[in-house]
Amino acid sequence: YQKQAKTASNGSVTWEMRDKWFARAAEQGHPMAQYKVAVAFHFGIGVAADPEQAVSWYRRAAGLAIPEAQHNLAHMLLNGTGTARSPDEAARWYGEAARNGFGPSQMALGYLYLQGVGVKKDAADAWAWFRAAESRDIAGAAKARAETAESLSPGQRDRVDSLAKQRIRR
Repeated sequence: YQKQAKTASNGSVTWEMRDKWFARAAEQGHPMAQYKVAVAFHFGIGVAADPEQAVSWYRRAAGLAIPEAQHNLAHMLLNGTGTARSPDEAARWYGEAARNGFGPSQMALGYLYLQGVGVKKDAADAWAWFRAAESRDIAGAAKARAETAESLSPGQRDRVDSLAKQRIRR
């Protein structure tokens, strides 16, 4: 990429050249290029913002196990941005990213379990995901975990430690 892109008269890479090569790499299936193209369409960086295109590119990168793409796709699905709202699919993608160790998705998944959005409501699972997010220094995770602990039943308290260990190991 950089060898071919360094063709500007002064030897530097221009924004136009960079975008062209990212697009080419994305079309050829490079996961991080797909993610960067999705971000460009999502936030209108170098191109007009296009939520539908963002979702399309996030899906491609998410399918290739890029946790940031999985997280952003889940967020768009949860809110119905650029696609139909789908809490179930959002929870699935947050889960993929969370299991890949992506802290923001662990936090988001904790809230989905706490509220029963896209998943069966389960305070123990919420607590475990908040604990995993806390282990990655995600802001607010310790507070969310402490507040959730107050609502755990005795049976849930017995299983939260083992659930948290499973979540943190990843």
